[in-house]
Amino acid sequence: MVKKFNVFPKEPLGPETSVGLLEAKIYSKEELEKRLNIPSETYHYDLGNGPKELHIFKYDGRLGEEIRSGRLAKEKAFDMLEAMMLGRELERMSFEIKYNKKYGDVKNVDISFPTHLAIGMEAMTVGSIFAIEPDDYITSTHRGHIDALVKGYRFIKSMSDDGLAKLIEENKDIASRLGLSANGKVREQLIEQAIDVDIYRTIAELFGKRDGFCKGKGGGMHLAWVGAYNLGNNAIVAGLVGEGVGSSLTSRYLKDKKVTLAIAGDGGYLNEYVYGAMNLATMAQLKNGLQSITDGASVVFTCYNNQYAMGSQQRHEVTDVRYIAQKVIGWDRNGMHAEVAFGMDVLAVLDAMKRGAEIARSGEGPVFRELWGTRFLGHSLSDDPFNLSGKGGETCRAKEEILEWKNYDPISLFASQMVLEGLMTVDEFKEKQKSIGGRVQRLAKLAWDSQYPDVSEMYDGLYTNTTSDGKVPDVPHIIIPQNIVRFERDEHGRIDYNKAIREAIIQEMVRDKRVVVFGEDLAEYGGAFGETEGIHKTFGFDRIFNTSLNEANIAGVATGMALRGMRPIAKASMYIDFLTQALDQIANHAAKLPYMSGGQLKVPVVFWTDMGGGMGYAGQHSQNLEAMVAMFPGLKVVIPATARDAKGLMTAAIRDGNPIVFIGHQNLYRNINCDTKSAVPEEPYKVEIGKANIVKEGKDVTLISYSWMLYPTLKAAEMLENEGYKPEVIDLRSLSPLDMETIGNSVIKTGKVVIAHQAIEFLGMGAEIAAQLSDKYFSYLDAPIKRVCALFCVPPCAATLEKSYGKPDNRKRGFIPGDYEIYKAAKEILTK
Repeated sequence: MVKKFNVFPKEPLGPETSVGLLEAKIYSKEELEKRLNIPSETYHYDLGNGPKELHIFKYDGRLGEEIRSGRLAKEKAFDMLEAMMLGRELERMSFEIKYNKKYGDVKNVDISFPTHLAIGMEAMTVGSIFAIEPDDYITSTHRGHIDALVKGYRFIKSMSDDGLAKLIEENKDIASRLGLSANGKVREQLIEQAIDVDIYRTIAELFGKRDGFCKGKGGGMHLAWVGAYNLGNNAIVAGLVGEGVGSSLTSRYLKDKKVTLAIAGDGGYLNEYVYGAMNLATMAQLKNGLQSITDGASVVFTCYNNQYAMGSQQRHEVTDVRYIAQKVIGWDRNGMHAEVAFGMDVLAVLDAMKRGAEIARSGEGPVFRELWGTRFLGHSLSDDPFNLSGKGGETCRAKEEILEWKNYDPISLFASQMVLEGLMTVDEFKEKQKSIGGRVQRLAKLAWDSQYPDVSEMYDGLYTNTTSDGKVPDVPHIIIPQNIVRFERDEHGRIDYNKAIREAIIQEMVRDKRVVVFGEDLAEYGGAFGETEGIHKTFGFDRIFNTSLNEANIAGVATGMALRGMRPIAKASMYIDFLTQALDQIANHAAKLPYMSGGQLKVPVVFWTDMGGGMGYAGQHSQNLEAMVAMFPGLKVVIPATARDAKGLMTAAIRDGNPIVFIGHQNLYRNINCDTKSAVPEEPYKVEIGKANIVKEGKDVTLISYSWMLYPTLKAAEMLENEGYKPEVIDLRSLSPLDMETIGNSVIKTGKVVIAHQAIEFLGMGAEIAAQLSDKYFSYLDAPIKRVCALFCVPPCAATLEKSYGKPDNRKRGFIPGDYEIYKAAKEILTK
């Protein structure tokens, strides 16, 4: 059913019919005033610290006032108009290619690329990005290719002459293709050439071409020019809002006073992940002196409210409030300084966002801004209310509503003021439209004719070989304490698993001031298993702090901090069972952002979690889900079984330039049915990620395990040795990358394999190892590969169900396998 709700800020003017959806026109003074005279509203509320006001459409200024007062330079006004027009033309290109299969000299196009158009929303983008400094940061959304284009445009305008020349010279192939050269050029020429590069590389990325900012890996929904302080667009709705908070927390540590705009739509700002991000951004400890840094999060939560989240409407349907700002004011005592601005008026957006950025920069953030307007087309070009494709018609929106909104075309509103103020004539505006159209058409043709990435480039950007070994950047205001915790060894130089991990973290926090630790109950309490005990006494709340139970945004904030160069250790979940709540941020963001950005972005973060059954904790605290995270390209997964490896792998994980999932085991922390102690050097060292360890050499059968299951595997090996066999025991230590070379060499020697893990057999790590062995080493196998794993069942509570028990001649198989099950499997293939 088509929605026909009145969502306008004033009485309708009557549907616009004289121009097309993509066209802008110049209004007379009287017509313009009808459109700009938006009624304001004020909501009053009190959060316990005095009355406050939520302003709706507070701004009532005009371009002439802004220029005469000195608040807006004429040059900036021209730049803002050009940026909006460039954005509109880029949308026109997508529109024409979608429906007409051509655009200028790009003809007979048969290409599919993201087409979530933002026609009508140009003022939201331009007003927001021109309100912040060029070296402030943004994160954006699936409709963010115009954000990306404008962020680049704004940054280019601020660059030095040397920087502009360098930009052109560093893109030699592109400069040659576009006919650009920095030699002998004055500043204005350098700027125009650099803008050509920005437009061209944006279009090339939309087309999936190698010359795109992300080398064709990301496309329009994942655009990022990192050099222009853009941390990326994102296809998961509001998926990067948490990263925006992480970026702002990094600015607290660096004291660089940079603001981050966390941009998402109205649909995104009704997402639970966004509320989790707001929860972390408004923690009292950021301002109340619990931490020595007392600045609030310098993030401006930026809601582009275009009324519809694909098909559902914010007003009248999915919320019971008029404005989303009414929902968020309760997050802190300042109501997050929330305000609603008319998003079709670029000056109203500029005013609200500039004041918001100033608040955030001053340390009084976070800030919320709702920019209220619409888009003139559907969610994507497949949503076709005007039947432009000839294949459909009205979807969820009435044509009359869209045409009414067309009266508030942001380019028309701003260009009309430019003409009325005598800054340009109507003819000059039309000539500007023609010039921009020709420019984008020319660059689109060059982009269309450029090369796609070669298949040989498939894996480029998936992982980085960078580490923080060697000299690390200083963070001058962070003071390293003198009373560093040290752990006593026994007479053999041994410490246990728990202390080994803590020692690695402490040593890295001393070595690299960018290392911070946060998550649930980690500070004074020391974690659910005592895994961070004592770290808080040394480093205080600045370097290790608690968060609310917010797994997804613990991971998201950590990812955002890593994008800005920090080295966070995020206890993303105290049990791996809860990691499912954080999986979107870990698997869809941390793992993918480096690749989707064409290798521009780096995410050096450790996601720390723990797994394991055996304590009777039943179905939601006892699972072993390590295969779940190992399946995602871009992640590395380490899973140490011994104290020595725990310290070395934690050190390696912290220093690695990739996102790492570090998996402990609750039985290892507690030394349950195992002795995790081993000789652990006091000095820092790394254990190579992706290299398995041959714990016991043999020749008759290969026993493969990892984590706590190493210990029942070693007991099974001892049982076999008592019968005269020589088993080889391999501790994988890492699941991704998986050391198939060590495994394969062992199989070549023994010809027989048993794989033991505590996870279920179906689709567990053993299945992958068995498949690779069958594929690559089948001729060396003398017997079927055996897997000893948990039963395909939810972990039970009852001891009689959870664990195997009884003597060998009357063994009762429980959910979790033990040493006897491993021994029995090995004997079965050894005696065949």
